[in-house]
Amino acid sequence: MKKFLMVILCLSVVIIGCDNISQEYNIHAEIAPVKDDKECIITIVSDDGIYESGVHFNELAKKYGLRVTVAGVVDIVSPHLDEWIDIEQQGYVEVISHSYSHLKMSEENNYSEEELRHQITDSINYFKEHFQTDQIAFIPPENVMCNKGYDILKENDIYAIRQGVRGENSLLPLEGTWPSQWYDLYTSGICDIDTTEYRNSRIDSAIDNKTWLIEMWHNVYQDNEEVGYQGISVELADEHLSYIAQMADQDKVWVASLVDATKYLYEKQYTDVQAIQRGNMIEVQVALDTSKIPADIFDFPVTVKIPLPQDWLGEDIESEDQSIDVRIEEKNNVKYILFNVVPNGKSISIIKK
Repeated sequence: MKKFLMVILCLSVVIIGCDNISQEYNIHAEIAPVKDDKECIITIVSDDGIYESGVHFNELAKKYGLRVTVAGVVDIVSPHLDEWIDIEQQGYVEVISHSYSHLKMSEENNYSEEELRHQITDSINYFKEHFQTDQIAFIPPENVMCNKGYDILKENDIYAIRQGVRGENSLLPLEGTWPSQWYDLYTSGICDIDTTEYRNSRIDSAIDNKTWLIEMWHNVYQDNEEVGYQGISVELADEHLSYIAQMADQDKVWVASLVDATKYLYEKQYTDVQAIQRGNMIEVQVALDTSKIPADIFDFPVTVKIPLPQDWLGEDIESEDQSIDVRIEEKNNVKYILFNVVPNGKSISIIKK
């Protein structure tokens, strides 16, 4: 009788223990096409680096909390270097190279390699020395580049070049020098048609098409200031940026600088995401393929997107790492777990409370 009771007790322990064992499942996880799972990317680049224009551009970006890009020519930026450094440090404007002296580097000009290296390498090194922005993007003067120039840009670890062909870019640009590829990204001139309604309609098009729109600006001017090519008044610029900010607030667009957008889209392509659910916990690992792109440059947070498990509906969730903000958002009638993280290979544990 004692042995019989002991067997029953042992079986009871095994059965109770089975109830407490969490089964392990691999679940779907991905990098959202756009940061924070928005619909499209809008990038605004002001060419040349005229200081007075930069002051207006910075104030407008600050007013709406936007990140924008100035492509500066060394000969134009250097007389106001300290002021430009101050602008960049405010956090709204990144500064990248637009050559040393605005030399048109087309095939027909047939410049020597020495001159091309001066225009490209020396200018990139100047901006590396004086500015915080990672110099991984370049804007060629007059939107053209020769084959020798492309080779020098590759040597300088340039990953993105905006040129002058009009259009919207894919969220997955291909490597290459053809229009819409990474070394010849499409653009849209801010003054191709001079109405706010038309400019805003291009934002709507990017939202509808889920694309990457790069706007090409030049001078942002007040009355009695130089207009120049593709110049836009502060008043009209404000009207347009107000609409972009409104679309950003509605979670339709991510307004990204050229370098930030380049980092995100490259990282999305070369990052692997694995997620395992164990009962009340999901463990996620987000790892960059460092054989493709370097981790010391591509360190921008990406947005991880995981369909919310059915048994987690209505529950509160959090990350064990308090620096990571985990949230639930609904899109197309499906709820997702979203969070931003640098793809450094560390595990993130998400817990159902």
